[in-house]
Amino acid sequence: MVKMNYDFKTITVSILKKLSGRSRDIIERRFGVGSRTRRQTLESIGRPYKITRERVRQIEAAALGKIRESATFALALPLIEALQKEIERRGGVWREDGLLAEFSTESAVQNCVRFLLTLGPSFLRVGADEQCHHHWTTNSDVSKKAREALRGFAGTLGEKLMSENEMLDRFGDHARTALSRTFPRDALFSWLDVSKLIRKNPFGEWGHASSPLVHPRGMRDYAYLVLKKHGSPLHFREVAKAIETMIGRGAHVQTVHNELIKDDRFILVGRGLYALSNWGYQPGIVRDIIAAVLSKQGPLVKDELIKRVQKERHVKENTILINLQNKQYFKKLSDGRFTVA
Repeated sequence: MVKMNYDFKTITVSILKKLSGRSRDIIERRFGVGSRTRRQTLESIGRPYKITRERVRQIEAAALGKIRESATFALALPLIEALQKEIERRGGVWREDGLLAEFSTESAVQNCVRFLLTLGPSFLRVGADEQCHHHWTTNSDVSKKAREALRGFAGTLGEKLMSENEMLDRFGDHARTALSRTFPRDALFSWLDVSKLIRKNPFGEWGHASSPLVHPRGMRDYAYLVLKKHGSPLHFREVAKAIETMIGRGAHVQTVHNELIKDDRFILVGRGLYALSNWGYQPGIVRDIIAAVLSKQGPLVKDELIKRVQKERHVKENTILINLQNKQYFKKLSDGRFTVA
């Protein structure tokens, strides 16, 4: 974590003293600094002055240039140099919201940081697109290569989930092959943080952002993720409780139960107990399970039949025995074994 004991507001106010009148007002409005706390668009800034967006942009550019050429700009140079070193330590890219949050949760302070980054001659803000978040870089070529490496790596992930260390190792191998150089882990992590294609789920596992195991989009996906993580059947009430813990808000038990019923990814394996269908459980009611076991294994004695059925369904022994009494579907042979009628 970067350690920078700078008073961003004080530095910003000192720098702004170089400006006056309309130029200062426009800069303060544009960046939400000085006497302003909210950033404004070019159009909203130009409206009271009755000037175009382009004219506001021109005034902004001239004012920033004037600040850079002033003696007071030297006040910001230690901070700008420290920021440059930190971004370079992170492989040349740093996701914007993470960068700003590093220094403060207060929007007014974050606005000052963004303003100082804009003033720094070494920094470039790269806008968000479908693949990457807004981020800052000290080298546009490095940013481009990072995005290309991330896009290529994301295409190899499929539905696989990985721990953070495994993800860093695999991405490190990919980046080394694609870019013919080795990158430190801080750089790899910063690159991954920029990507919209690669994310981690609420359990800290990484994968492709399109996977429901990584980016759940509703109660069904959250339920799937809970069961996948748990690895064995859960009662729908336990599933709902686990979802609440995961998302930090209420998950209506009946809503969760309804979603489990409607989704083919889940299968009822006991009274209120659900498993994932890809775990290999036989679909159907208890009678269907008994019939499937007998059809596959042939006639079985009571104890062996109960054992095999209970591997497929979490039901009581009496439930199985009651079903076996239905002579329309099952019969008991002279040697005590059961078979399909």
